[in-house]
Amino acid sequence: MGCPFSALFPFSYNYYRKLGWERVGTQYITRTLRENLPVFSEARHVRNALPHDRHDLAELYDEMSRHQSGRWLRDERRWNYLFEHVKHQVVYKRGRLEGYAFFDSRDDGGKKNIRIMEMFAASEDARRGLTGYFADMKEVGEVSYACSLGEAQTSGLPGYVADHGEEQAGITQEPGIMFRLVDIAAAVEALAPNFEGWEGETVFVVTDVGAGSSLPAGVYIEGKPGSLVFTALEKGDARLRARSRIEGDTRAWTQTMAGYFSLKDAVSLHRLRSFNAESVEAVDALFPRREIFVPPADHF
Repeated sequence: MGCPFSALFPFSYNYYRKLGWERVGTQYITRTLRENLPVFSEARHVRNALPHDRHDLAELYDEMSRHQSGRWLRDERRWNYLFEHVKHQVVYKRGRLEGYAFFDSRDDGGKKNIRIMEMFAASEDARRGLTGYFADMKEVGEVSYACSLGEAQTSGLPGYVADHGEEQAGITQEPGIMFRLVDIAAAVEALAPNFEGWEGETVFVVTDVGAGSSLPAGVYIEGKPGSLVFTALEKGDARLRARSRIEGDTRAWTQTMAGYFSLKDAVSLHRLRSFNAESVEAVDALFPRREIFVPPADHF
């Protein structure tokens, strides 16, 4: 199908790891008692989302999710699905739409708990408004929020701790999504913006015992002033043995290209093998670490 990667949320990480998939993300679960949240007055500008809000909501999502690894591109069909299947959608709107939240609720031992599935605030007013909205839900016991570490910090939720110290907000970490490199040449080409202005040549070699014979065994990358060329290499190509090559198995390249490890991280861990230090230095900056997080609204 031409896809560089495949992705899944596994029932068992170890099971899929044996098949070439590897974990590339972490999710952070913030939990706090609703009564710990401050009742900000901006909550009066929060209301249920209406059909005519969807365009503005989608624009805010595009703006806030840009450059965040793991955020899906949502077309009209996807937005229709979310509006039909997410139990609760609220927006912060005062003149223009500045924030929104998707959440569901469930009864847990007689208490109604809220799980925030996605929340974006383009302003501090919107952040206070959404926080105050949840704080004012008197029937709710606990509020939880699955997000990236950066989003947990900007939301302010982890800081709302009861004064007496008995019931505190807390963050727990859980493994996130798994990726599997499918086509190394297609993956590198998809990351072409990383190579802007880069000059040199290198070869990436992948060992994948589970791949079909039609998939490339590596990719040759050549950067010159004003041009960048990616060439898929089949098994037996002499360039797969070039001294400038960097090689590793599917799982190592998956984590490197997804940004779970930087390229130097992977080399230091002996996940990737380099045959000269210059090759690593030449391309390390092209593969930085990333924080991949897929919100519950987009789990599949």
